[in-house]
Amino acid sequence: MKTEHIKPWQWLTDLLIAEERGISDRQIGLEVERIAIWKDGSPFRYQEDPKTGKPGAEKLLNQLHEAYGWKLVESLPSRPIGLETPHGKISLEPGSQLECAVLPQKNLVEVANHLEEYDRQVDKVVQAWEGLIFLGIAVNPVHRNDEIDVIPSPRYHIMTDVLGKTGRYGTTMMRRTSSVQINLDYTSEAEAIEMLRVALLVAPISTALFANSPFLEGKPTGFLSARAEIWRNTDPARTGLLEEAFETGFNFDRYSAYLWKMPLMFVQNAQGDYINAQGCSLADIAGGKLPGVEINPTNMRWSIQQCFTEARLKPGYVEVRSVDGQLPQYRLASAAFWMGLLYEPQARKVAFELLGKLSAADREGLWNETSRNALKTEYRGLKIREVAQKLVFASLEGLKKRGYGEEAYLTPLVENVKLGLCPADRILEKFKTDWNGNVLGIVKGEA
Repeated sequence: MKTEHIKPWQWLTDLLIAEERGISDRQIGLEVERIAIWKDGSPFRYQEDPKTGKPGAEKLLNQLHEAYGWKLVESLPSRPIGLETPHGKISLEPGSQLECAVLPQKNLVEVANHLEEYDRQVDKVVQAWEGLIFLGIAVNPVHRNDEIDVIPSPRYHIMTDVLGKTGRYGTTMMRRTSSVQINLDYTSEAEAIEMLRVALLVAPISTALFANSPFLEGKPTGFLSARAEIWRNTDPARTGLLEEAFETGFNFDRYSAYLWKMPLMFVQNAQGDYINAQGCSLADIAGGKLPGVEINPTNMRWSIQQCFTEARLKPGYVEVRSVDGQLPQYRLASAAFWMGLLYEPQARKVAFELLGKLSAADREGLWNETSRNALKTEYRGLKIREVAQKLVFASLEGLKKRGYGEEAYLTPLVENVKLGLCPADRILEKFKTDWNGNVLGIVKGEA
């Protein structure tokens, strides 16, 4: 009797299959990160600034806990790094960027209601501080890396060490960037792979539509999305446009095999402590190259979390990662755009028709160009503004079919595409005029 060989990454494959949703059970999840800065230009730190006495993210979390009874989440004793709230999980990114991961909702109207109430509650606490501003922008426009401390989280300190060696901007990504991430459920393996491929194909167009990070250390960078350039220079082993997803026969098993061989930054040992993975993959760990560490569900889930490609599979959903941090109206516009595009089969077909013949090198080249020039990009005969218009229209039609009125959130995007502008274009215009070339004008404007 022949025994079927079980692949070592089978647990990951089975997890992706087990979390498939029914169409009627589909929801949307949204993760919104925000960078804070003081009006006088000083950085928002984790702890109270010893020189100025300005409070930090630690105190903000404690005051939100006291004001609303939200449960504190700690990484180290008496060192909060997050909160559990009725709206979803609040957490700190490594440089004290404040993230809200909204609980998945049936439609974008419900997501918007939660985000609006969350913003109101946070702003009410912050108002008493007189001078802290949350920026609707994707890269800290003022501060150097050494001016921003890393929050007290063992895994973030390991990541600082690892990413400090893998790419020119690895630690910049951690400390100085913010994004909007959109999570959309899949109903089958075939649909998941199709959604993932569309999310990767359209990532350069998404970069163009939502480019919102033209500055670094007080100066224009030449990129309308400096955040995209930062990610390209973070860690080539876990970032980018996931060329493997376009290979014939790519499926959950092939994705799991990719994760199995991907170098890890950190894992947990038998005691649950975070340790540096020393560049080992799950395959290396299975081969005994990292003593004291086991292949278990916890460490296999960490492989899913440590894949930072522009779109990735997670159990039950596709996560879109190609959107810069935004002002409120663009957060919802980005969620609406991607929901209409990925949840509607006809819209996915439009995306393939427009971009499906691009080679891996073309996709990479296009991403680079849209990071610089956004909707003004022309690349190998493609006029990105025209491509973006067709994709926005396809998304609009997909949202109309859903019947929740979510297409209204696309209004600022429709206007921008008509004018050929992205959010960064508008910010740069203010920089040159209203702000007189001083990036600190950002704390007085809408960004």
